Amino acid sequence: MLLLEEDEERRSQGVVKCLKALDNYLSGYTPDGGWNEGPPLLECGGSLIVRLPGAGV
Repeated sequence: MLLLEEDEERRSQGVVKCLKALDNYLSGYTPDGGWNEGPPLLECGGSLIVRLPGAGV
């Protein structure tokens, strides 16, 4: 979506929103890199971080 946005201000706002969401997600990890919900949820959420940017989302 952001690649198609022509308005630079809206594109910048979109990037900031994505970075805040990513920061919020990553703040859930413990200092040792663990996830309190267990491995299945970590695998699902962590794999989205890798897959979504490649999908243009």
